[in-house]
Formats: sequence, C-alpha cells, structure tokens
Amino acid sequence: TEKYLAFVDNADRLRNCEPKLLDENARIVFWLNVYHALLAHAALLYGVPKRPSDFCRHFSSLCYEIDGDVTSLAEIEHHILLQRDKQSIIKPYLSDLLSLRPRFNDISLLRATVSDLNATPYTSAINSSDIRLFFALNPGSLSTPSTVQLYTVENLHTQLDAAISLALSTVSLSSLRVIGTGGIRMTD
Repeated sequence: TEKYLAFVDNADRLRNCEPKLLDENARIVFWLNVYHALLAHAALLYGVPKRPSDFCRHFSSLCYEIDGDVTSLAEIEHHILLQRDKQSIIKPYLSDLLSLRPRFNDISLLRATVSDLNATPYTSAINSSDIRLFFALNPGSLSTPSTVQLYTVENLHTQLDAAISLALSTVSLSSLRVIGTGGIRMTD
C-alpha cells in the first residue's frame, strides 16, 4: 500500500541520520522511536514471534542502516539504550525498583544514573544508564503494554516516568519468580 511504501522510504532516510550529533535526551528519543518503528516493521514483514525461541532471530533479522552502521533491534536494546554489556551495573537497580513497588510514592526515587561506564564501540550509545529506559522499551511480549509511546524531547522525562508507572501498575509481584543468578521471569 501507499502508507507502507512511505514508511519504508522514511526508514531508508535513517541512513543519513547522525544520532551521535544529538544531545543525550534527543538521542534517547531518537533510539526509542527507531526501536519501536523497527519492531513494527519486523512484525509487518515476518509476523510476531510465536515461541520464545523465535525472539532471538526476530530481534536480529531486520536491520536499519543508520549513520553508516547496520543496526538491529538487539543492538539498539542491548548496546545503545541499555548497554546490557554493563548489566552488572544495571541489575541492582532493577531489584531495588521491584522492592520499592509496595511503598511506591515518588517516581524520582526510581531514577538511576550511572556515569562511570566504559567506552562503547557504538558512537551514538546513551552515555548514562537510566533504568527507566528498560521500561520504555516495548518488545511486544505478553508482559508489556499493548500500546507503544511516541517519545518527544519536550516530554521525555514525564514519558519515562509514565512508562515505569504503567509497568508497575500492570505487574503483580506475586507473578514474579527469581531464576538463576538474580534473573526475573513472569510466571502464570
């Protein structure tokens, strides 16, 4: 259809974008919106993964060229936005967040910024680790909201706070089970 072709043309224009030239908040907005657009594009082309084992392929099969780099959903999530290679820094904040839920009064308590991260080969990666980004990503799984937020620089922090509030209002702590070395998994 015409709308799909316009979407593909706009996705192709990303090759000329240089997110590394944006300030931190604008880069966060850029990558969150590209992530969700790429996820929708992959779902249109390949469908929604039906089994957990399909997610890995789904998140690496479709890529966009951005500023000379070919970038997948997995790379955006794990290396640009969340820097999962720094997971040992982020994990403690996630457990703190879950322990705060019953007495959740002030969203500012949930903000976590870690500044001493090692350099990353991703030149437009986010420099700080804000735990709210974890909740802003909507990978389309059953445990995530059914809608996707379009992020703006003007409203970024309010939108990130709202993403945490929405996640905490929809997850029951009784449905979480600790697995392995501190991982958390939803149970039925």
